Amino acid sequence: MKKKLLFGLIFLASCSRYHAPDKIAVDLPSQFKEQAQSEQKSDKNGKDEALALNLLWWESFKDVQLNQLVEKLLEGNLALKQAQSRTMQMRALAGQAGSQLWPTLDLNLGFSRRKQLNMFSRLRTPASGASNMPTSFQIDNYTSALQVNYELDLWGRLRSLSKAAEIDAIATEEDMQAMAMSLISTLVDLWLQSIEAKSKLKLIQSQLAQDERLLELSKTRFSQGLGASIDLLQQTQQRDRTKAQLPMMEAQISALERKMSALLGQTQSALPIPEQLPMVDQSLPKLGVPSEVLFARPDVRSAHAKLKAADARVVAAVTARYPAFRIAADIGYQSFEIENLFKDWVGSIATNLISPLFDAGRRESEQRRMEEILRERVSALAEVSLNAFNEIEDALSYERQQKNQVELIKKQVESATLLLDRAKSRYLEGVGDFLTVITSTQGLYQAQIALLTAQRQALSYRVLFHKAVGGEIVVKNQKPNENKSN
Repeated sequence: MKKKLLFGLIFLASCSRYHAPDKIAVDLPSQFKEQAQSEQKSDKNGKDEALALNLLWWESFKDVQLNQLVEKLLEGNLALKQAQSRTMQMRALAGQAGSQLWPTLDLNLGFSRRKQLNMFSRLRTPASGASNMPTSFQIDNYTSALQVNYELDLWGRLRSLSKAAEIDAIATEEDMQAMAMSLISTLVDLWLQSIEAKSKLKLIQSQLAQDERLLELSKTRFSQGLGASIDLLQQTQQRDRTKAQLPMMEAQISALERKMSALLGQTQSALPIPEQLPMVDQSLPKLGVPSEVLFARPDVRSAHAKLKAADARVVAAVTARYPAFRIAADIGYQSFEIENLFKDWVGSIATNLISPLFDAGRRESEQRRMEEILRERVSALAEVSLNAFNEIEDALSYERQQKNQVELIKKQVESATLLLDRAKSRYLEGVGDFLTVITSTQGLYQAQIALLTAQRQALSYRVLFHKAVGGEIVVKNQKPNENKSN
């Protein structure tokens, strides 16, 4: 009775373990604050609408060539190919872990030859006084057998290890999804910057042509005695200042093309870049409950999968302290002559119940380590969820505020255009000075440059929004995963 009680206490002690909380300690509101300020009412279908629009979100820019660039990125990006290889590695490891649940069957074909001394050769016969037996003899042994080894998973240790490996593979796939989303966002943003740079180059060239016209006007008025030399010098300086912006803008366009080509996994090549920024729908898709929307992000799903894998490994560490039951058997043929090998069969079977008694705390320490990893994963999931929530809020805020900035800069361009027209009229009428014309021209040019930047930034914030919301992207050559984490 005392022995049974002692065994029960040891068993209960080894069963004690840390369990992950049912809910992650992140206080998420029922609605995104910035969405409410944008007067976008959320409903139960909000999540579905947001995710549906986010699956191929780059198509909202309505550019066929951009869609082709994204396809090339998914096919040729070198970092993504490495991520695919890592995913396949994890799937192979999951297969290895799962194979431990099954018996191993091996075929053993053996031959051995042994030569040893004959101890009876020293015996002498009474008649001759000598031994008729050889001093040594040779023994050949031929074997052909099937060997079976199996560990009976009484406590679920092997199942837990297999489950952890499968979930690790899922987490790696989610990491690849996050990488694909980030790469596509970077590509689209570089594409928008390239359009902006080309538009700015076109604007600089247009401004340079206007500066040349004003310079010719200044020369004509100076030659006619209607203008001062200072006007001519000021306009020359303005023309040279505009012209000096061309080399760096061309270098920027070339650098953006190289960055885009590198993302596509190729050297610099001429890429199809439109002349104008695309027009997109200004309204954002409705978002549902934050806790549900966040789980659409691959980094959140990856953190959740890693937590589940850590929990499974805690179970494996606990059950590793329990007795293990193993079975080994072999059946086959054995003979001293090759021609008689298959005349009779031999076999054996053995069972072992191995119970850990003393290991200086090794298994207990491993359990504590797994439990601390699980605690780390809990905190990591909370951190990733909190960061994801803030990223979506930031994206919504940037989008809303940038729209206001674009409208304000448009008004600035309108007022700058009116000012320039009025300054030119007064100058030609002889009641205004040329410096006002130059200043007004420069003011309009700077306002147009600012408007281009603001419009591109608004589109970049839309890209940021889609990246923040997440979703799932089908990566080329990726095999579908049938065991998604729940």
